[in-house]
Amino acid sequence: MGVFEYSILWINLLAIAATCDSIWVSHIRPILARKYGWPDLDPDELIPAQAWIGALAVIAILFIAVPVIGNAAGF
Repeated sequence: MGVFEYSILWINLLAIAATCDSIWVSHIRPILARKYGWPDLDPDELIPAQAWIGALAVIAILFIAVPVIGNAAGF
């Protein structure tokens, strides 16, 4: 595995982790917090919205654009 593939792998893993964290913080944790009495998250504990946009853009590029462009280019 070359450096390019390895960097794409890490970018992909970070984007998936950021998306999973967003789902946890916005959907799953509030339900469990009410059930178990967990305190609310401070604003400095949350990842900024620009990071979510970047994570979703990376996932879209890697899983949608790259396969389509690769197939069209003959790879």
